[in-house]
Amino acid sequence: MSDDNKDKDNPKPNEEEKVPDSLPKKSNKEPQYPSLPVQIRKDGQEVVPWTMNPTSDFVNPYGLTLKRKKRKKSFNFEKPREGCAVLQPKVNEPFEPIPRRMTRKELVKRVEEDFRNTNVETLLKTKFDIDFSIPDESKLPLAFFDDKMYEIYPNDYWMKQALDKNTGKFLKIPAKALIMNKETKTGKWERVLVQDYNEQNDTFTISMDGEEEKVINNMPKMFILFDSENPSIFCKRISEAMKLRQKK
Repeated sequence: MSDDNKDKDNPKPNEEEKVPDSLPKKSNKEPQYPSLPVQIRKDGQEVVPWTMNPTSDFVNPYGLTLKRKKRKKSFNFEKPREGCAVLQPKVNEPFEPIPRRMTRKELVKRVEEDFRNTNVETLLKTKFDIDFSIPDESKLPLAFFDDKMYEIYPNDYWMKQALDKNTGKFLKIPAKALIMNKETKTGKWERVLVQDYNEQNDTFTISMDGEEEKVINNMPKMFILFDSENPSIFCKRISEAMKLRQKK
């Protein structure tokens, strides 16, 4: 084959050929998005332009991102109080983790948060129609109608859990208690510290939280709600005792 035919099949590139000026040139500047007005969703959350929050990992195709509200701390990571016991709620979950299932530690934290956010006084008023701020006109003590089947632990076992293994002394247990006023015959839920258990009378000795010099003896268990105890079951226990007393 001749050299002329080879040149026709493989033409040489024209070195003098230049890029036409009509093609757009690349720019190193960042793209500027149009300014959009701030919008408010029905749930009260604010939608802002993505350019105001470029670090967000949630961007929809329209260039907007949802401005989320700051979440509250779900769990209490504070250190335990000195001289007080930390009792965990009773949960039916194995200690060994199961795949694709919540661990026991996470479940305990969620249950503790639920118990902490439940107001006993509000729960008694709304669900059981019981208000201890109204004077109690009954002459029969409510503790006589208590049903101990609602107990998750025996009364003496609560103090055994608060035993300090290093010192051999019983620690105080944080709780809420119904403090009755004998003159007005009304009651108020207060923060207390359970100090001791009287096995003969089957009652507890408590002191006011923050005012430990105010000590109350012979407090029945049905008026003491430990922080690791289910408030719903506790309120139902009081409700059943009120129903039994009304029948007398």
